[in-house]
Amino acid sequence: MTEPVGIDAGHGYTKGLRLNGARVLFPSLICLFRRMFRAYLRSHPDEAKAYAELKMALADRFMHDREAYTESKSAFIRSRLKRAGWNE
Repeated sequence: MTEPVGIDAGHGYTKGLRLNGARVLFPSLICLFRRMFRAYLRSHPDEAKAYAELKMALADRFMHDREAYTESKSAFIRSRLKRAGWNE
């Protein structure tokens, strides 16, 4: 019999199933986004440099506002995910 198993998405996996005592886990979308974005940056060093520069500028601008810092990176990340082949 299978039983749903909840795993914190921060670990890269969401719900899974327990089959005969073994867990079968499914990657979360967040995990897939992170891996795709990382792979894209690794294969495009110029984009990785632009992202690093953006992060430094935003860190200075939003030193005390983590939420605004994160939100300000979103457009860059979404556009690179699209270039990497992610279809929303």
